[in-house]
Amino acid sequence: MPRPLPALILALLLTATGSIAQGLVISTGPDASDLERLAAAEVQRYLYLRTGEMVSIDDAEGGTGPRIALGIDRGLPEQGYRLHTSGPVGRRSLEIVGGSPVGVLYGAYAFAAELGVEFFLHGDVVPDDRTSLVLPTLDIESSPLFEHRGIQPFHDFPE
Repeated sequence: MPRPLPALILALLLTATGSIAQGLVISTGPDASDLERLAAAEVQRYLYLRTGEMVSIDDAEGGTGPRIALGIDRGLPEQGYRLHTSGPVGRRSLEIVGGSPVGVLYGAYAFAAELGVEFFLHGDVVPDDRTSLVLPTLDIESSPLFEHRGIQPFHDFPE
């Protein structure tokens, strides 16, 4: 038996905190992988934490309104990503593309960093002050310097 309680709670939360951000949509495309959908959810989460505005996620491609589009560009390195904004300030759109689904996820976290979020081993740090929902002007392309990302947990071994 389906339980409508989570949908009801979400509807009440949106009503209490303000409506879905006017016009801006996060889009993934209908054939998005699980990592791309995770990246979209992370973009939504960090936008909400920084602005207090809930932006909807849509799996439809295209559209004419302002959007944050996530996708894959096989021309980029596998773990690389590109963040690019276009359009005038009021109708600005952002592209977060990666060379693979992992690259898209790294791009989503790079976008969060552009919003002021910092990432540490003990967790992420989100500034307390809220900012307005305006997409920053970005033209960033990045790829890892090393084949494997991560930290060496045994950094204190004797030489």
